[in-house]
Amino acid sequence: MLLGTLLRESARRAPLAEAIVDEGRRWTYRQWNAEVNRVAHGLLDLGIGVGDRVACSLTNRIEFLTVMFATQKIGALAVPLNYRLTPAELDVIGADCLPKAWCFEAHTAPALAETALMREKDIAWIACDGAGCVDATAYGDLLAGSDGEPAEPMIDSGAASLIMYTSGTTGRPKGVVLSHQAQYLNSALMLAELGLAAGDRTLHIAPLYHVAAYHVIALPLVMAGGANVLVRRYEPETVASWIEREGITTVLGAPTHFELWAAHGRIPAGAAPGRLRSAYITGAPARADNVAWIRERLTPGLWNVYGQTEASSLITLLPPAEMHRMGALNCIGRNLMGMETRIVAPGSGYAAADSEPDIGELVSRGDKMMTEYYRAPDKTAAKLRSGWLHTGDLVQRDADGYYYLVGRVDDLIITGGENVYPLEIEQVLAEAPEVADCAVVGVPDPVWGQIIAAFVVPRGECDLRALARYAEGRLATHKRPRRWTTIDAVPRNPSGKVLLRELRTRAGDLRELSEIRS
Repeated sequence: MLLGTLLRESARRAPLAEAIVDEGRRWTYRQWNAEVNRVAHGLLDLGIGVGDRVACSLTNRIEFLTVMFATQKIGALAVPLNYRLTPAELDVIGADCLPKAWCFEAHTAPALAETALMREKDIAWIACDGAGCVDATAYGDLLAGSDGEPAEPMIDSGAASLIMYTSGTTGRPKGVVLSHQAQYLNSALMLAELGLAAGDRTLHIAPLYHVAAYHVIALPLVMAGGANVLVRRYEPETVASWIEREGITTVLGAPTHFELWAAHGRIPAGAAPGRLRSAYITGAPARADNVAWIRERLTPGLWNVYGQTEASSLITLLPPAEMHRMGALNCIGRNLMGMETRIVAPGSGYAAADSEPDIGELVSRGDKMMTEYYRAPDKTAAKLRSGWLHTGDLVQRDADGYYYLVGRVDDLIITGGENVYPLEIEQVLAEAPEVADCAVVGVPDPVWGQIIAAFVVPRGECDLRALARYAEGRLATHKRPRRWTTIDAVPRNPSGKVLLRELRTRAGDLRELSEIRS
């Protein structure tokens, strides 16, 4: 179950099938496997071997996937990084994982040039497009060697394969260590559950450094022998033309990707039911109007999928036939095949099925969980307890076994002794026609402990007093926001999750209704 074998076997089974499209450049599986082998030999020549970390600060491009697979063929650990990271964030991650090689491009070179890492003499810098912020090896130089298969590394399938850093919405990012076996099994489960096949062609509008794009779609498609079509920069105005030109059958994105598409893009000709067979929405709760737009205008084959990096991606999924369950709360579906789930009281350990609370933290276990957080045993022990992954997400479950996302454990608001879940309030506010987007947080209060604050992105004119009256008719007294403000945009990470700590720093902008002019 070494991941390097996925590409080798697809190149053997379907050598002439198209594997990757990158801005007009095209590779068959035979051609791509040969290029991966050349890069693998090039890395070996640089002294990279079993257990060494290779960081990738790259956009969605052929070099990203090629370096990822080259590391897998020689037993090194790939470290895919968000290409938007600041110099300070790059320094933190670099000091944590101590990479022996680092791939970059013109887009990411300026940030790297400002890091302390650039003074490290032990890092082999690899420039993938001629970018020159340091004395670097050109990616093209790695292609000068043999295209034969490198010697298989002396590791087993339980060995570490990848360190994928969490988005860090609540603190310093943690390096999730995933084994070859966990990702191999995850890829097989994706094929079994999502129905991906050799004839599928996906358009990567979401970043490949993220667990969703990489583990839900990219790796499984390599296993199946399908085609990964790469978009380096997401532009909703051009998505339809990509779908038409490349014969795209499936696409995955965060809710924000589809919301921007609905606002600024056009519908591909024959999208439903002919061109797009399926779409996958993940990473954050989806608005009801966005779900309806996708199903009506793009494809009825919409899935809502939920997972975490620590689980090699998916834990639950909601297939198209069950999308009617999406309502006031986001339904994240049933268990993925091979995954076991429970609901426990936040902060507790394992709970038997007959003693689960109505609302609690979702925990899960299975054979594709992370090995550990890199060099962080205490954080690992807190996340994995008695074999159960504690997701930090609050859920409830219906009689049919389908889970509904209520919010985050850390985001729970306790006001006057009552538990309030921000997502429930956000869903109500989002249904108001004058609200384009919103987020709800708890802010300290000397009387109530916390009170509820609403940050609203208006759609045109927005009277906050009228919006408060709208909420009063739909929310119990203890769930109503007491402070309000409008903002230009809700801060989110690339996967669509709200950066709540950024909002809490803006508590001074909030006003009581009595202070707001109507």
